[in-house]
Amino acid sequence: MGATLGLRLDSAIEQRLETLARLEGRSKSEIARAALDDYLHRHDIEGALRRDAESIAAYGAAHLPSEDDLFIEALSNEVRQALDE
Repeated sequence: MGATLGLRLDSAIEQRLETLARLEGRSKSEIARAALDDYLHRHDIEGALRRDAESIAAYGAAHLPSEDDLFIEALSNEVRQALDE
């Protein structure tokens, strides 16, 4: 078996945990382990998504048009519109 972890629970959480354990026929430890495992898994995924988002942002920043590019494009659009009129 693994390590032991002691937790202090407020009375409301303790009551909810006890009720759930009784209703599901599971121990409070089983429920706490499952909840902690879910929490850690969710945060592992969030960390990976955050790292991916940072990579995408860095890539995007390196490949975004410059202010000069945007100005030239806007000016070109205005010239085209003026010529079309």
